[in-house]
Parts: sequence; structure tokens; C-alpha cells
Amino acid sequence: MPQNEKVTLQRSTRGGDLLLFSGFLSESQANAAEGTELKSKAQATRKRGKPSAQNLSQYILEKVGIQSAKVARNEQGETNQVSLRMLSPYMMVAETEMISEASPLAQRGSRLASVDKSLFRFLVSGKDDTSIIAVRSADKLRANRDGKLELLQELLDAGADKLKDQPSFSELEAQASSLQNSIDQSQEQLATTQSELDRLQVERRRLHEQRSDEATKASELRAMLVRFEELGTVYASDIERLEGLDEAGFLTDKLSQANCPLCGADPEFQTHSHGLDQIASQRTAIGQEIQKIQARQSELQVEVYGLIYDVTALNESIQMINSDIKSNEASITRLRPKEGNQRRQFQRSVAQLAKNDAAIATHTQLAGYEDLRESYSAQTFSKQKADGLKLGIETHYSAQFSQTVQLILEAWNFPDVGVVSYSDSNQDIIVNGRERHDNGKGVRAILHSAFKVGLALHCKNKGLAHPGVLVLDSPLVTYRGPLQFEKYGELREDEKRLQATSLNSAFYTHLSEAFFNQQVIVLENQDPPSGVSDHANIVMFGGEKGIGREGFFPPLATRQ
Repeated sequence: MPQNEKVTLQRSTRGGDLLLFSGFLSESQANAAEGTELKSKAQATRKRGKPSAQNLSQYILEKVGIQSAKVARNEQGETNQVSLRMLSPYMMVAETEMISEASPLAQRGSRLASVDKSLFRFLVSGKDDTSIIAVRSADKLRANRDGKLELLQELLDAGADKLKDQPSFSELEAQASSLQNSIDQSQEQLATTQSELDRLQVERRRLHEQRSDEATKASELRAMLVRFEELGTVYASDIERLEGLDEAGFLTDKLSQANCPLCGADPEFQTHSHGLDQIASQRTAIGQEIQKIQARQSELQVEVYGLIYDVTALNESIQMINSDIKSNEASITRLRPKEGNQRRQFQRSVAQLAKNDAAIATHTQLAGYEDLRESYSAQTFSKQKADGLKLGIETHYSAQFSQTVQLILEAWNFPDVGVVSYSDSNQDIIVNGRERHDNGKGVRAILHSAFKVGLALHCKNKGLAHPGVLVLDSPLVTYRGPLQFEKYGELREDEKRLQATSLNSAFYTHLSEAFFNQQVIVLENQDPPSGVSDHANIVMFGGEKGIGREGFFPPLATRQ
């Protein structure tokens, strides 16, 4: 790892997540230690508010300085997160890719894509596409337009069905004008009738209140007449009592002029008056009292006559009010059907106008839909590109990278290097005016190796992020012997010229010197030139019965 950090990864042969340990541990040591879990795949979800565990790709990318980088996958600016899998062509080059005529940028088993160009640009320049604002592609814009056209057609068809039995737009407008005139007229008539009804109802309420008031007054006057009659009876009773007393006094006075009923003496000889001298004054007082009562009776009679007159007048007024109420109610009864008919006519006209307006609105809406359909149908979309986006590598970066590759080929003693340049059209290098794919398999393998080694050294020299490990499978296939002709074919002339050079020795020497703090693994079928062991760790893989190491992973018996 970077900064000479040593780690051990452990994973079951059946797959699944990994365990990370610090330092180099054997299997038994790892089983006894507690490691940090690394997910085998990215997990975007979070559980219970806690961040998900880091995966292997994220861990390695963080260590090499590539964190949250994004590269554009198309000219519209849609991006992909840089992952370890995406970087695999720059870390491990298989034999088939090494000799392939395809661009070294392409992912294994895939055609060269826009995201491959963006990834190479990011590695060479250190600039990713996080800040790019994506735009919709022409295909998406066309699909969006076609969707709108389909929706508009559905709306137009639905509107046409809705207007199937309706008059034309001009006829509807004429009907709307006629209906509006009818509504105005009906509204005026209804307002007049309603105003008259309101006036009659107010008058009826006033008459009922007046009748109630006058009936109350008449009732109060009749109650007063009853009380006056009772008072008249009391006056008559008082006069009758007083007249009885006066008559008794008169008879007593007359009897006083006769002989004494007790002794028979004549009046002139009677010496005892027995109170007869007071009878005259009493009779005078009684007469005066009777006159007072009779005066009051006269006043009471006048009041009674007045009350009777008032009651009679009130009764006559109530009768007139009853007549007015009857006439009022007859007028209301006569106007109510008229008002109901006028109101129903007004409501029918309003409803018809609303229906008419809805049909007009549908016509107008359909006309708008038709305009939109014509507008959308006329739309054309050219290829869309996000602002500020360049999928390929900029010229000055490609020149720097090409210079690095040229120095590498010169260090490898590649014949006739000339000038190395970068082809934007093929996304590959051109050596001395010759495209890489125009060479034989062996030369293509050497140039592919130079491409990947050049990128690693370019990133190292510029302080840019790089995985820091490079595995090259059969880069020196041009040095194959006759036994390998069946697999790779016979040597072409350019391969023969290359085979005659000391490139294979210079290749290993340069790698050992240039990558003193990085790891390069070369897998070859031919024995390396003599002297290479002074610069590299050479491991012979001989299989189960061969000489040297059996395979890349040690046997189970030696893992402890």
C-alpha cells in the first residue's frame, strides 16, 4: 500500500465479505486476530442512521488518493463513480488485451466507451467531472417530446369525443350571445318580481304588527270598560244606601210630630228630643254625598262612552287591516308562481350558458393542444453536450503523456521511436507515425505495456492519483519461439526487428529503476534475460510437478 503500509486481506474461497488486518499475517495469525470488515460490494443504503461499512474498492481508492471522484459516461454529463473495477485496465493487463488492436483505454471485453475516455483524462490530468451539470440527451429529449405528443393526441381524441354532438365554435359563440341576452332579460324580470314580492312581504309583516298592536289596545280598553262597569255598580250601590238613610231620616222626622208612643203626650208637651234635632243635618249631608257620587257617575259615563268609541274604532281598524292582509296575501300568492317560473327560466339559461361556455372552452383548449402538437412536431434535437465537458484528453496533457511514453520506449531501446503522439480518434499512441494497431502482436504488446507504464510514471511524476500497482501479462510475446507460433502466429517483420534488439533486457532494467517504490508484476512464458535477477524478484511457477513455485497462491500445507 502507499507509504509502505502493509496489510493482509482475508476472504473465504466461497466468496463474501473480506477482513482487513494490519501487517503481513499468515492464515493462522489472521484467524486469531480481529480484523476490520470490508464489504465485497458497494452498499449505498444506511441502516438506523449509521453509515454502511466500507467496501474493498472504497478502501483502496481512499489509500491511493481517489475519493468520491466522478467521470462522465456521455456527452450529456451523466457521471459514474470511479471504482476499482473501472481502474482495472490500468492495474492488470491480460494477455488478450495486451496484443489486442483495441484501445488500451477499453474495459476488458467491452468496446471503447465515453466513460473510458473520461477516466483516462481524469488519471492524466487529475480533474474529474463532479462539477459538470448533466443535460438530457437528444434521445431523451425526443422521447420526452414523443411522450408529450402522445399525451396531446389522447387529449385531442378525448376532446373530439366530447364535442362529437356539439355545434361548431361559431355556432356556440352565437348561442352564447343569445343566451346572455336571455339571462340579462330574465334577471331583470326576476329582479322586478322579487322586489315586488319583498315589498309585499314587508307590507304584510307591517300589517300583522299593526293588527297585533291595535288588538292589544282594544283588549286593554275592554278590560278598562269592565273595571268602569264595576265602579258604576259601586256608585249605584252607594247612592241606594244613602237614599235609604235619607228616607229613614225623613220618616223619623215625620213621626216626631205625633203623640209619644210611650206616654201618649202631645208633641207640644214632649220634653225629650231623642236626637231628632240631628236628623235634618244628617239628611243634608246625605244629599250632598249623593250629589258628589252622581257627579262622579256622570264623569264615569263620559269615560265609558269614550272607551266604547275607541274600542269600536279599533275594531273597525282591525277589520280594515284584515282586509288589507287578505289583499296582500292574494297579491303574494299571485306573484309566487310568476317568480318561480322566472327563476327556473333564469337558472335554465345560466346552466345552458355554462354548458355552452364549457364547450367553447373545450374548443379553445383543443386549439391550444393542436398548436402545441404542431410546435412539438416541428422540434428537432441535435446531439446534446454538457457545458464545460470534454470527454477526451486535452492537447497539453496528451503531449505530456506522449513524451513520457516516448522516453520509456527510448529507455527500452525500441527501434525507430521517432516521435510518439496520442491519437484522439483511436485513443491510442502513434509511434513514429505508425498506429499501434498496424503492428504485429508482439509490437502491439510492447506498445500497450509502454502505454500503461507511461501512465503510471506520468501520475507519479505529476503527483497524481494512481493505483500504484501494475500487472503485465506476456508483454514480451514478440520474443516467442517456434513452439508458440501455433498460439500467436509466426513473427511479422516488425516483430523480427524488435526480437533482434536488447529490448527485453532494457525493459526489465527500466522497470526496476523507474518503479522503486511501486509494484510491477510481469507474467512471462520465456525466461528473463541474464542479469535481470539483480533488479527484480523472479519467481518460477512450475506447477505441481515442475520446478519452482506451484502457483500464485501457495498450497494449503505451506500457508501456516
